[in-house]
Amino acid sequence: ARGHLGENAKGESALAEGYPRDAYVTDDGQLIPEGWRASRHKRQVALRKRKLKDIAIPAKLLRKGVNVIAIEIVRAPYHRVVDELKGIGTDAKSEKEVKTRGCLYYLGWNTCEITSVQLAASGGEGLVPNTGRPAGLQVWNSNLLAGDFDADFGDPSEPVGPITLAGVRNGSFTGKVVVGSPEAIKALKVIPGELKADGATINASHVRIRYAVPWGTEYKGLGYGLGGQRSAYPRDAVLLGTLLERPLKEFPRSP
Repeated sequence: ARGHLGENAKGESALAEGYPRDAYVTDDGQLIPEGWRASRHKRQVALRKRKLKDIAIPAKLLRKGVNVIAIEIVRAPYHRVVDELKGIGTDAKSEKEVKTRGCLYYLGWNTCEITSVQLAASGGEGLVPNTGRPAGLQVWNSNLLAGDFDADFGDPSEPVGPITLAGVRNGSFTGKVVVGSPEAIKALKVIPGELKADGATINASHVRIRYAVPWGTEYKGLGYGLGGQRSAYPRDAVLLGTLLERPLKEFPRSP
């Protein structure tokens, strides 16, 4: 299924259809601010939402075992109004705002992102979804640059892979793995092994293990941009925002 793409949009250089000018500017031609202030301009913000609905997946394409749906995001070009209003901010303190953001162009929203995906079936017989935390202790890989929250869980259909560290000579670098459970985790212990690459080895004694725990209230609400759009978490999730040198005797179960 395709949507919002021209017939000739093919290959790596393909672009989606551009958004209209009104998706970028207010009724009086000013840039639409980001964050909660965007909610004042509901008509314009609504133009940024594109949908593909009621797409049927033929039963003949399904197979026993794991089935995967691939979704590709194709970037839409920014409207020329972004260039026309370069060097201009979104409020009276325009000059300070432009200096703070460090860029002449105001790119206050993404033209290539997915905000929600829903897959539904007429019945659950024979289906084993991966949309909930599995029973028991679970270990999974997580992108080093991604924040981890207490409500996260790994895809049960994905195997755990090795932790790969990328770095340069004479530096300190980090990798991570995530552990979760529907119950409290007690007496957690992590034992590192040797690091090996290209025939060289770093002894495990040079590896330091730290343990992530919630800290403060950062990201607790997870409301962001475009008029207070909410996250996909079923409850307020808490960021695991600080690292301990030793594990807790018990990592409590989240609410």
